[in-house]
Amino acid sequence: MKHFLFLFSLIILVSCSAYQPPKTYNFPTEMEFDKTYDEVWTRVISLFADAGIPIKTLDKASGLIATESNLGAQEFATVMDCGTPASDLNVYKFENQLGKFNVQVISISPNRTKVKVRTFFKTLYVRYTRQQGYWVRTGSQWIDCNSTGAFEALIFNYLSQ
Repeated sequence: MKHFLFLFSLIILVSCSAYQPPKTYNFPTEMEFDKTYDEVWTRVISLFADAGIPIKTLDKASGLIATESNLGAQEFATVMDCGTPASDLNVYKFENQLGKFNVQVISISPNRTKVKVRTFFKTLYVRYTRQQGYWVRTGSQWIDCNSTGAFEALIFNYLSQ
């Protein structure tokens, strides 16, 4: 029996792991296009409208388009990396994924425009513990996540068409 308990404890310890932070990705965050400022400006706004992402700030004079959006599970998996949840006797989940997108449109010349994209992601990291047969939320904290570059690539590809 002692041997069994020791082996069981060892398996539990080996199978447990701590939260692993997100990876860091390298990708372009700005790109130039052979298009007019107005053309690029209109296309960026259209992209956000087509994607259903509400625009929070729209300032054509400064070239700033800022958004903030809750992300669904599918978008979450492709555009941001929040790391790997811990694995122990509790259950850990990422919930309430939020994305903020700042796009700056800059006129370089009458037919050349630069676009800078900055993304900011965070999620609620939640711990659930089994208590009296039910999973109960026993802790949470907001954590920052890293962009995978997929959102930036989507904008640049759209503007390249």
